[in-house]
Amino acid sequence: MQQNGQKTFQAATTITVGNGSTTSFWHCGWFRGQRPIDFAPNLFSISRKKNRMLGDALRNNNWTKDLNFHYPSFSLQHLQEFVNLWKATQTISLNAESQDEITWKFTANGNYSARSAYNAQFIGSTITNFDTLFWRTWAPASCKLFS
Repeated sequence: MQQNGQKTFQAATTITVGNGSTTSFWHCGWFRGQRPIDFAPNLFSISRKKNRMLGDALRNNNWTKDLNFHYPSFSLQHLQEFVNLWKATQTISLNAESQDEITWKFTANGNYSARSAYNAQFIGSTITNFDTLFWRTWAPASCKLFS
């Protein structure tokens, strides 16, 4: 259930990286809205520090030092994910002067509200008139009773 909550949070927010002190390296969508745990799951499985913050991970490429390259079933897939994640990390520039920002997509001002979260559950749903069809029908009383 926690993973579904994280995916919902990812879909409903935009992360703007500042100094990287509050953005999780593996669990936040800092690379084009994608989380490294999703596009490099095999690499995540051999990481020794799964809760490292982005700023700390990028500093001196610490995230590479967390990986267990002596993992018994290290494969070409691990290497491919490593290269892709390496390229992703090279696109990020940290700004020591600003904090990371999380923006809520479902309000104009970018701030979370319970109302907007509730309304977001219904995005893409359709409205029906079943209540009218069943309770205010023109059918004879004997048919209404049967249904």
